[in-house]
Amino acid sequence: MRIVHVNTHDVEGGAARLALRLAQGQRAHGHEACLLVGRKSLSGDLSLRFDPRPDERLRPFCEAARLAYFHFQGSHALPEHPAVRAADVVHVHNIHFDYCNPASLSFLSHAKPTVWTWHDLFPATGFCLHPGDCAAWADGCAPCARARLNDPWTGDEAWPADRPGRLGPALALAWKKRVYAHSHLTVACPSEWMRRQVERSPVADIPVAVVPNGIDTAVFAPGDRLAARARLGIAADAFVLGAAAGPGALGNPL
Repeated sequence: MRIVHVNTHDVEGGAARLALRLAQGQRAHGHEACLLVGRKSLSGDLSLRFDPRPDERLRPFCEAARLAYFHFQGSHALPEHPAVRAADVVHVHNIHFDYCNPASLSFLSHAKPTVWTWHDLFPATGFCLHPGDCAAWADGCAPCARARLNDPWTGDEAWPADRPGRLGPALALAWKKRVYAHSHLTVACPSEWMRRQVERSPVADIPVAVVPNGIDTAVFAPGDRLAARARLGIAADAFVLGAAAGPGALGNPL
């Protein structure tokens, strides 16, 4: 089987790491798999880059109106990319972070069977990766009070009522819903928590399956917990919370 994974990056970020591991595992099982990305770091043919082609005439308007990523035009041509034309299935991961127009999903899903894994809640909001305590997102992101894209909502940096763009995220979400309605997508998310968030979102009519992220069990396997704590200098009865994020770990509010 020929499989193409579409993502922002090939190594940077959790979605990229997951897509890379999937492609590597699929190749190890005899399939032809590659990543098709907006920002390429890996050498070789495991990762291929396409040109996101941001429209510099549209960029100022989209950024002022907070219509995230709708000024990118290169992703509309993904169905014509040689890797996609040869593929049996396309697996889409993140569509955000400056490389993909959300409307491209419709073109792509009509060209090839398309699976889409939601690694965060950007597909279900008009503006952000994680709505946090925002009260507007479940009602369509109108009006949006978040001042900065992807920041956790605290209310401290609210978008002033007289600033343009407060209705942009609601329009972006309405466009996303229309795109989804005209797409043929199999949607997955990695946790029950994510699925519950989707169910209370404005895109709740999209069926979402839970497919947990895979891990390499040759590396990550149960071991002696007390021995591990002793090696790391952690008390046997201490409560331990581990986290990883970029940038930082527990210093990253998201």
